[in-house]
Amino acid sequence: MPNSINLTVNPAPYTLVCAPYTMHPVSQLINYSCVLSRSFSLNINGAETTAMIPLCDMLDHSPKAKVEWRMDDASKTFSILSHENIPAGGAVYNNYGEMGNEELLLGYGFVLESNQADTLHVQLGDSDTLPDNEQVDEYLQSDDEDEHEARCREDRE
Repeated sequence: MPNSINLTVNPAPYTLVCAPYTMHPVSQLINYSCVLSRSFSLNINGAETTAMIPLCDMLDHSPKAKVEWRMDDASKTFSILSHENIPAGGAVYNNYGEMGNEELLLGYGFVLESNQADTLHVQLGDSDTLPDNEQVDEYLQSDDEDEHEARCREDRE
């Protein structure tokens, strides 16, 4: 039988609680980011919604964790089921899905040291701004560190 955590979810309309208050736009962005980094996307009574579920946001992420999220409208419970045995005193993990470190950092505020899903995005400039092959060869063949540093400085300016 899978291990599980069951919590009751109250899909009350929180906008009624927050509606009379106004916030500075920067505070709104910070709060929105906090909610997104700790919330779960759920289908409650047939409607897609984002919900903060107490204690569930405290589970660490592991890309290897075999877990399943379940929402039961009839019993109003949310469950995280582990399809692995969790030894007594062992850590319980959630799995946010396969994400590179950029997405993990921006969405959740952390990175994984050895991340199999990590990628590197390289954007090259327009062909008019790229050095030609002759300039690249000349630069690579030069052993003068001062020249390399001067060229890097020029490139940044």
